[in-house]
Amino acid sequence: MASNTIIEDIHKIREEYAKHFNDNLRAMCNDARNTQGREGRKVVPTNPKLIQKNINLSSKKNDKQ
Repeated sequence: MASNTIIEDIHKIREEYAKHFNDNLRAMCNDARNTQGREGRKVVPTNPKLIQKNINLSSKKNDKQ
């Protein structure tokens, strides 16, 4: 397989970036979010929203009979 310098450069940059954050994925994601915010792009919140469902199991059992 032929060597591709662009791919090699991408891998090198990725390795350096990970090394800068001690391979801490959470720190890398926080950095990416901060960069997006500084650049005025939409930043997706990290805390998930709680979805509540009202499930009445007794009525579901009766519906199937």
